[in-house]
Amino acid sequence: MARMVKRPRRRWWAVAARPVISGSTPPLDALTGAIAGYSLRKLRSAYAGKAVNVRRSSDNATQDIGFAGNDFDTTAFTSFVGAGTGFIVTWYDQVGSANATQATQANQPTLVTGITPRGTPAAYSAGGNSLLAGTISATVVPFTLATVCERTGNQAAYNVPFCVQGGPSGNNNPGIFYNNSANGGISLADLNTDILGFPAGSDNAFHSAIGVVNAGASSITVDGAGATGSLVSNAGALAVNLLSDNLTSTLTGYVTEAIYFGGAMSAGNIATLRSSHQSYYGTP
Repeated sequence: MARMVKRPRRRWWAVAARPVISGSTPPLDALTGAIAGYSLRKLRSAYAGKAVNVRRSSDNATQDIGFAGNDFDTTAFTSFVGAGTGFIVTWYDQVGSANATQATQANQPTLVTGITPRGTPAAYSAGGNSLLAGTISATVVPFTLATVCERTGNQAAYNVPFCVQGGPSGNNNPGIFYNNSANGGISLADLNTDILGFPAGSDNAFHSAIGVVNAGASSITVDGAGATGSLVSNAGALAVNLLSDNLTSTLTGYVTEAIYFGGAMSAGNIATLRSSHQSYYGTP
């Protein structure tokens, strides 16, 4: 069995995903407009590619790991990793071609199985790990960012599960942020503005966070609770960042899914995606 990262009050060894989630409908079968998508489940039934490219600690060999049905192929992963640890080299884009990669071994996040409330896997960053996707040149404004994430430490600093680089004014990184205090919570933010969505988001639990970057009609919805505010939209090319803003705000914690949609997602579709997060991952 794969030796995984230990964390308080939870199992860190590999466990099989619970049968109640197997065969659940991928969210992008119902939702349109996605431009890039990263997940350790299938995001659409028609996707025929792999989930991630993994490096094992025993000999640094790498291998693509895909899906068993719509779920991450935990059996193939644990068979490849053996008694060691698996690190994500590339997280494949299930929508386009902006694969999220990290060439530096020391900065590759760990793949941890059995870690969400429903027993599914996630990528873990200890505070210095990040994946940076390629540039998405056909940027649509407004846009929507959706992720399932958890912060486990480093509450005194900003933590970024998912953002886009090259935002307002050419250097801001609008995205999903954990604020820089012990009870700072989850917000939609650029470098100038925070829209606080969930004041108690630093509670060592997975949350569903969906942010709409749409100028004065921007919003953040965390576990179904929403807040609105103003963020400057960016019309330039963007690069998607996972587990970091590619500057200094690296996540200490987990990300298991991140989707970038073109356009402002409707309230109904936000509810649909949040329901998918609840049923598959066990978020509140």
